[in-house]
Amino acid sequence: MRQRRPARAAAILALPVLLAACGDYVPLVQADRASEKYRTDLAACQKTGDKEANRLSWAFFFNLASYPVSLPVLQRREITRCMTAKGYTLSG
Repeated sequence: MRQRRPARAAAILALPVLLAACGDYVPLVQADRASEKYRTDLAACQKTGDKEANRLSWAFFFNLASYPVSLPVLQRREITRCMTAKGYTLSG
């Protein structure tokens, strides 16, 4: 029984890291996703969203303490904000 606890704890601690590595976020916006303008806007928003999320993670202790979990959440929020600021409307 005591042999399994470290393995279980390691699996629980690795889960947020694995979830954080799930790839780039594409916001749910209504747009022609095949257009060149959308792709360049999305790439720009992903770049600025990553920088802003990283800055916010280091600015607040709670976000830094939960960095593997909070970073993807902050990235998604910042990318969505950027895309809506560029005039894309949210779907749903």
